[in-house]
Amino acid sequence: MTHRGNIRQSYGGVGRNLGDALARLGCGPLLISAVGDDTHARALTAHNPKLELGGLARVGGASTAVYCVVLDQAGEALFGVGDMTVHDQVTPEHVSQFEDEICCSPLVVLDGNMPLNTIGYVLDLCSSCGVPVWYEPTDIQKASKPWQTGRGDKVTFSSPNLNELRSICRHLSLGELPPHDHVTEGEDLTDLLGAIVHTASPLLDTMSALMVTLGPQGFMILRKASPEKSNDPLLLLPPAPHSSDGVIGQHFSGLKNPKIISVSGAGDCLAAGFIAGMLQGKAPSECSALGLHAASLSLAASPAVPDTLCTSVLPWGQHQAYKIVL
Repeated sequence: MTHRGNIRQSYGGVGRNLGDALARLGCGPLLISAVGDDTHARALTAHNPKLELGGLARVGGASTAVYCVVLDQAGEALFGVGDMTVHDQVTPEHVSQFEDEICCSPLVVLDGNMPLNTIGYVLDLCSSCGVPVWYEPTDIQKASKPWQTGRGDKVTFSSPNLNELRSICRHLSLGELPPHDHVTEGEDLTDLLGAIVHTASPLLDTMSALMVTLGPQGFMILRKASPEKSNDPLLLLPPAPHSSDGVIGQHFSGLKNPKIISVSGAGDCLAAGFIAGMLQGKAPSECSALGLHAASLSLAASPAVPDTLCTSVLPWGQHQAYKIVL
């Protein structure tokens, strides 16, 4: 049976999306990954000339990674099918060619599509060089990879959604998070936010901060800090995993009545906008304003990373209101 619908093709992949968005925001990222020798690879590499692609392995006979997502009429993802085999070529040997660039970086963004041994290698390298790592879990099956390698304590930042965080907490036997379905503003949301802080707190024994995305309910930043220092910059201050302060959350509400064409890529643009602010030493409240605006541009466009995303359109200097969760 053939179902009526609209079919669109755009560039994607979590790591590529983040690289694309960060390049558009003037952060100068180097994308280290692998592509095939096919038309998809040629189109992808020509797409954004601002993105440095010197870290790409071009694998003859392989297919460039493709992900097909089915959206409903509201733009929400129903399910996806991915062919990611080429990512197996992002080996420690390939990544080791860029050790100098990695060790000189202010931040390394690592996604869960990488092989386990590569994730372990990157975490070890960054730990030895003192380079912070932002781990993007990608999906629930890959969320706990750093902990599977025994190197979860070398993750500095991470940005799971609630289901991915639930997977990490289950893997570490930290407890069960409540369901997120049909949670709206009010008492149910307050209970959920409190449960997240309580259950995920052990992760902050080694991690500097955790961004938990909650869809329409926005996101929360977890960190060890006193309430009066909850909005201190995250990246340029020394990490405080051994701080005597308790774990607190900053909850930032979601966008109000956003225009939605596709949700694909919105989380990646949120993270990229937030990271762009972090790299400039901005407070989390300003980073959040930047990230939410970047996410709104993605939601309102079919491409995961829209051409409208650039430094000049972000609300620099503005701060997003937040609620402290203890």
